[in-house]
Amino acid sequence: MIENLLELNKRFLAEGGYQEGDKLSELISKLGSARFDIAFCGHFSAGKSSLINKLCGYPLLPSSPIPTSANIVRISNGAPSAQVISADGGVAASILLDELQEYCLIGDNIKSIQMTYPIPMLGANTSLMDTPGVDSADQAHLVSTESALHLADVVFYVMDYNHIQSEVNFLFTKQMKEWGKPLYLIVNQIDKHREQELSFDDLKQQTEKAFTEWNIHPEGIIFISIKEPNHVRDEYEKVQWLILELQKQRHKLISANVFTAVEFLIDQHCAQRVSDRESVKNNYRRQLNGDIDAAGAVLEYQKISKELQEVKQFPDLLISQLKKETASLIDNAHIMPPLT
Repeated sequence: MIENLLELNKRFLAEGGYQEGDKLSELISKLGSARFDIAFCGHFSAGKSSLINKLCGYPLLPSSPIPTSANIVRISNGAPSAQVISADGGVAASILLDELQEYCLIGDNIKSIQMTYPIPMLGANTSLMDTPGVDSADQAHLVSTESALHLADVVFYVMDYNHIQSEVNFLFTKQMKEWGKPLYLIVNQIDKHREQELSFDDLKQQTEKAFTEWNIHPEGIIFISIKEPNHVRDEYEKVQWLILELQKQRHKLISANVFTAVEFLIDQHCAQRVSDRESVKNNYRRQLNGDIDAAGAVLEYQKISKELQEVKQFPDLLISQLKKETASLIDNAHIMPPLT
C-alpha cells in the first residue's frame, strides 16, 4: 500500500498538487510508524486543554479563558522534551517544557509543537493532538485545525455545557462524520447543571436529539467536570477507559483513516485539476472563436479535453485499487495479545 501511495504522491507533485502532496507524505509517514492519533477539538473555552492536561497528569498546555494554542500540539509518551516545528516542516527549536506555554500562543511561522512526557497510558504509539479552538476569532486557527485533521484517527470534540447546541458544534462535527472520522462528544462543565431546572436524563436526551436532527451520530457522548472531579455525574474515567480501548483497535482505525484521507485528497486534487483544465479549455475556446492560430488551438483543445476526461476517471480507478489493498491488509493482519 505504501508503494502505491508513494507513486500517487509523485503524481500529485508532478501535477502541481503540493498541498495534497504534503498531506499525503504525512499520511505515508504515519502509516509507516503506525502512530495512532487522537485529536481534541472544540470551543476554545470548553476546557479542551485542561482535559488533556488531566489525562497527561501534568499542566503541559496553557489553559485560560482566552484563546490559547495557536497551532497543533502533539503529545506522546516518553522522556520530557519538546520541539517546535516551523512552517516549512523543519525543527525550529528544542525547548524546555517550562517555555512551552509561550510557544503555544504563537501561531506565525510555527506549524506544530511535538512533545513527549511520561504518560504510560499512551504506550509507544499513541499521541494526543490539541488543536486551536474552532470558534476562535482568528481564521488562521481554524485553518490550522483543519489542516491537521487528516492525521486524526479518532476525534474527541469538547463542548461547554452552556453551548452544547451551538451551530459551530453542529457544523464542525457534521464535517468530521462526513470525513469518516470516529467521533466522540465530550460535554464539560456539567457542574453548571441545575437539576431543578432540567433533569440530567432530559439533558442527555435533548443533546442526542439535537445532533440526530443534524444527521450526526457520534460513537458516544460523555459528560465530565474538570472543575469538580468528584461531581456525581462526572464520567472522566470513561474517557480514560475509552482511550485504552481505542488503542486495542488502532491498526484497524489507522488503516481506515488513511484510506478515507487519501480518498479525500484524490477528490480534492482532481477537482482542482478539473478547474484548472476548464480554465485552459476556455482560453482555447476564445482562440477558436477569434480564429487565432485555429489549427494549433484545435489540437491543444482536443489534448486538454482528453486529459480532462482522464482526470475525471482517475479517482474511481485509484479508490477501487486502494479499497482492494486495504481489504487485503486487514484480512491478512494477525491479531494476538501482547504476551504472545
